[in-house]
Amino acid sequence: MNVKLFDKNDMSEMLRLRQELIRSVRNDNTITLSDDFLNITKDYLSTDNSISAIAYDNDKAVGCATLCLIKLIPTADHPTGVRAHLMNVYVDENCRRQGIAREMLTLLLAKAKEKGVTGVSLDATESGKPLYEALGFRASNEHMEIKIS
Repeated sequence: MNVKLFDKNDMSEMLRLRQELIRSVRNDNTITLSDDFLNITKDYLSTDNSISAIAYDNDKAVGCATLCLIKLIPTADHPTGVRAHLMNVYVDENCRRQGIAREMLTLLLAKAKEKGVTGVSLDATESGKPLYEALGFRASNEHMEIKIS
């Protein structure tokens, strides 16, 4: 396995993995992402608003994870004003339990620190919680949320 930072040459594999992730989370193998969805994703991943990791087994991508950077006004707890939200952590079901997700997240957290990120949030699945806790993530009552549609 080879885990590395994502670059534009990995785009087609990243988009394929993202579709696999969505199918897996929704438990629906018929989901196909629209061209608009894919174009918005490509645009986002091509900016400096995110840091992604991708894992390869030979020439096939088998895992991905993305930190979405959020720049806010600085606070006492977040003096740089830079925070991040971890999204789309996914490893192909045939490659799980080999430390791939841990390696991707370790790489992303190190890069986040270099960029001045002072906090990382995430939305965890039950199966992901043990890994996140092992890496130091803790449940928080720090914020409220409203979904706007």
